[in-house]
Amino acid sequence: MPSVRVEGNGKQILMIDWIFDPKSSELLIRTPYTPRPWINYLTDGRYCALVSQTGGGFSFFLDPSHHVISRREQDLLLNDRPGRFLYIQDAESGDFWNVGGSPARRPLDQFECRHGFGWTQLCSVCQRIGATISFFVPGQTDAEVWLIRIRNGDNRPRRLRVVAYSEWLLGNSLVDPVARRFDSFFKQVEIIDGVVLGRKLVWGIRGQRANRPWPYEVFGCTAGRPEPETIWLEKEEFIGLYRDLAQPQALGAPDRRPEPRRELWGVDVIYGPQWSVSLRPGQCAEWAVVIGIAPSGEGEDRARQLADLEVLRDQLEATRTHWRRRVERVQVRTPDVDLNAIQNRWTPYQVIIKSYLSSAPSYYHASDGSPGFRDALQDAFGLCLVEPERARRMILRLAEFQFADGRASHRAPRVPLPPERSEKSDLPLWLSLPTLQYVRETGDRSIITESVPFADGPEAPLLEHIRRGLERSLEDVGASGLPLIHYGDWNDALDGLGGKGQGESVFLGQFLVFS
Repeated sequence: MPSVRVEGNGKQILMIDWIFDPKSSELLIRTPYTPRPWINYLTDGRYCALVSQTGGGFSFFLDPSHHVISRREQDLLLNDRPGRFLYIQDAESGDFWNVGGSPARRPLDQFECRHGFGWTQLCSVCQRIGATISFFVPGQTDAEVWLIRIRNGDNRPRRLRVVAYSEWLLGNSLVDPVARRFDSFFKQVEIIDGVVLGRKLVWGIRGQRANRPWPYEVFGCTAGRPEPETIWLEKEEFIGLYRDLAQPQALGAPDRRPEPRRELWGVDVIYGPQWSVSLRPGQCAEWAVVIGIAPSGEGEDRARQLADLEVLRDQLEATRTHWRRRVERVQVRTPDVDLNAIQNRWTPYQVIIKSYLSSAPSYYHASDGSPGFRDALQDAFGLCLVEPERARRMILRLAEFQFADGRASHRAPRVPLPPERSEKSDLPLWLSLPTLQYVRETGDRSIITESVPFADGPEAPLLEHIRRGLERSLEDVGASGLPLIHYGDWNDALDGLGGKGQGESVFLGQFLVFS
C-alpha cells in the first residue's frame, strides 16, 4: 500500500510511493520495490511489450505462445526478471547499478517510474549520474524502442560503461520451460554491420505443434551516438557460471569484453549492446535501442529503417498523442481526482489493451494458447463504449470461430491455426451479448445482417450464427430442463460434473434466458 499523510479530518492529501499525475493521469511510482511488479502493456495491436516499474517483462508478436520475442520466466511475479535492463558501471571504481533498480538492486539516490498511455519511463540518479529510459511501441513498426539519456551531474568528468540486456526466446514459448537447452540448439544469431539478427531454425514434425518452422527473425539495433563498442550475444558468457543477473561476470571488471564473434549457433541468445561513455560535468548523451520482428530475410532492412534517433524521438511524441486521443473519448467529472483519472483514462486504456490481448499474457498467467473465444467476446462487450467501430470488426471476426451446429472453438487465435470444436457448454451463447451491446450503443443494426463464414461451412448472417448458438443450448438440456454442463460452463474448472455426463448448469440456464 502507498504511504500517505493524513490530516485531522481523515482526508488523504499526499501519496509518497505512488500517485496519479494531476495533469496527465499517468501513474508515478517512487520506489522500484512495489508489493508486486506494477506493469504496463505497450502495444500497437500487433507487437506487445509488458514493462514493469523496474524494466522487467517480456515481448511477443500477435500471439503470446507462438511468436515470443523476449523470454517470460515462470517466477516473473516473484523476481521481475528477465526484462529490459540497463546496467551503468563507473569505469574507475567498477561499481554498477541498474536504471530501474533491478536486478542489481544497488541503492539509488532518486527513482521514479512513469507508467503512461502507450509508454513507460524510468528515471533514476545514482552516484551523481542521472539516467532515463523511455519505452514505447511505435505504430506499424512491429518493434519496441528504448530511448536512453545519461547525464553527468557530477562536478568532474566521468567515464562509464553502459550495457543493455534482453533475453531472446525466439518462437514458441511452450518448449522453453521444459527443454530450454535443447531448444537453444536450433537458435542462430549473427551481427551484420551492427544489426543483430536472431533466428529459430527447426523442421516441422507432424502432430508436434510446438516444433514448427518459425517464419520470422528478431532484430536488434541502435540509433544515435555513441555507437556500441561491442555486443554480448550469449547468456552464459554474459552471466557466467554460478551467477545471476544481479552479479553478472560481464561487469566483473570494467574492461571485460565478449569474444569477438559475428555468428553463433546453439546458444541461449541475448541482445547486449555495450557502450563506453565519457561525459564532462553537466554533459548528456542520448541514444536508442530498437528490438523488433520481421519476416525471415527482412530483419536487417527493417532495422536500418528504424535506426534514426530523431525519427524515434518524434515517434515517441506521436505515440503519446495517439493514445491520449484514444483514451479520452469518454469523460466524467467527479470531486475525486483519482476516480477521474481511473474512469477517464485508465479504464478505457485497459479496455483497449484487453481487446488486443485478452487475458492470456501477464505476470500471473503464462499463456498456453491463443485468446479464448468467450474471453475475446467479453472484451468486445466493453469495447463497444470506447471504440465501437473496432468492437464491430472484432465481433464479426470472432463469429468465424463458430461451427455450423452452434458450438464454437475454445480458442480464437490471431495466427493461422485451425479452430477446434469445444464441448464448453457456454460458448454457443457468447455472440449474443456483445452484439446486443453494440447495437444499443451505436444504433447500427446492420451488423446482424453481415455475412460471416462458419468455421466448418458456408457463410450466414451474424443473426443466424446467434440463433444457432441459442438453439444449441435450448436443445442440449438435462432431466431438469437446464443446459448440460459438459466440460465446463463459464467456470472452466467445473467439468465432468454429474453421472454419465448429465450434470446441469444453473448459471447457463440464467445466461440462456438473459440472451
